[in-house]
Amino acid sequence: MLDIVEPDTTTDKPGRDTAEQGTDAWWTDTAMRAIRRLAATGRPFTAYDVSDLGVVDPDHPGRWGALFARASREGLITCIGAEASRRPSRASGLCRRWRGVAP
Repeated sequence: MLDIVEPDTTTDKPGRDTAEQGTDAWWTDTAMRAIRRLAATGRPFTAYDVSDLGVVDPDHPGRWGALFARASREGLITCIGAEASRRPSRASGLCRRWRGVAP
């Protein structure tokens, strides 16, 4: 008989934690402000929409994931699906679509 694999519910995520700890505080603050602004609209958005608001790219593209994971953990946004990225460097790779969580 196979054991059923339970989802990982631990809060210890070394990769995510490393990405968050190594992020420039100014970039994180600026990007979180942009996410809050987009979340308040109630419309779906992606990481590229954050860039469209003037947020510069982080030193490593993986920082975007840590940023959105943080915003999701804080209850600011929720993932509502995925779509082809509009970011030219992603060559239409999949990216998550987010929406703000009503207060």
